[in-house]
Amino acid sequence: NLSIENKGTLTLETTHFTVIGNSTLNLSNMVDASMTDLSIDVLAGYAYIQNIGSLTITNGYFKDQNDGTFVYNYGEATLSDCNFVANGAKGKIEIFSSGDLELNNGNFDINYGGKVNMNTLTGTIAVDELDVDVSGSSHGERSSLNVLTANSTWNKCNFVNNGGTINYLITGELNSNEFSVSQSGTDSITIFSCSGGPTAFKNFQFSGSGSMSLTNWDSMNLVDTSFESSNSLTVMNNAKLTTENWRLKTTSSDARITVYVGEDGNLSFDESFIENVSRETLISVGSEGQEFVESSGGIITVTNNGALTQQSSRGSGLEFFLYVLIIVAAVAVALYVILKNRKKS
Repeated sequence: NLSIENKGTLTLETTHFTVIGNSTLNLSNMVDASMTDLSIDVLAGYAYIQNIGSLTITNGYFKDQNDGTFVYNYGEATLSDCNFVANGAKGKIEIFSSGDLELNNGNFDINYGGKVNMNTLTGTIAVDELDVDVSGSSHGERSSLNVLTANSTWNKCNFVNNGGTINYLITGELNSNEFSVSQSGTDSITIFSCSGGPTAFKNFQFSGSGSMSLTNWDSMNLVDTSFESSNSLTVMNNAKLTTENWRLKTTSSDARITVYVGEDGNLSFDESFIENVSRETLISVGSEGQEFVESSGGIITVTNNGALTQQSSRGSGLEFFLYVLIIVAAVAVALYVILKNRKKS
């Protein structure tokens, strides 16, 4: 076993740790630590990185194949250009933060039944450029990514799910720009759930096969988003869901997309979110539901037990503004002519 505890200033450069033989590595920072080109390879045993001060890790590589690798942050931590690899049915990486965490240009490679668990519910997290690959299973274990987040920003994120499971739970305010989830394989499962907010996604995309779902229990805003499916996709709204330029599309005859608005739900939209279906038709849908068959042969079912309402499009605000400007300009010209004529007289 090896423990390094820093109570002052610690700098690690080009450092590699290998954990084998059921041993334990513990890196603990109390004050100020900077680690560059750090790699930890856990073959059998445990690795702990704990921070209650200020921690910066640049170009880190963390691979776990057995037992577990744990990152605990209670202070301020910045992880840049870091790769996390959970390999095999016993490979597990856990990231817990109740402090302030930044993750820049990161990568999660989760394969052959590996797991990555991320919990930032009691802290803040800012993510900028994150690539995630969840693939396959082994020994009866599916590869999985489990995220619990609140008070966060997630920008430029690309999640790929190939036969694994992604669970993404939001319990507090979240803002995101450029977030995509793509799936392959009919056994892939992705679940996004918002139980606290407000949540705002801009340039958000679901696409591919398998099962995908988005559930809202609080306040969610979708701007410039598209959901496409060749298998199964469910959107369930039990609170306030506001959409702008939101599109649903089936890409095969086997595809089934379900939109369900609960009794306490209000789904408002600017333009129709189903191709060749008018806004008026969508607004008229009631609790009995209605099916819409697309050109692909896939079916989109809409059921409304709450409220489906139309909001003004973003363009209408601009048009109104231009209209007001024209009126003001016309009035100004008229006043100018009147005053000019008075001066002549």
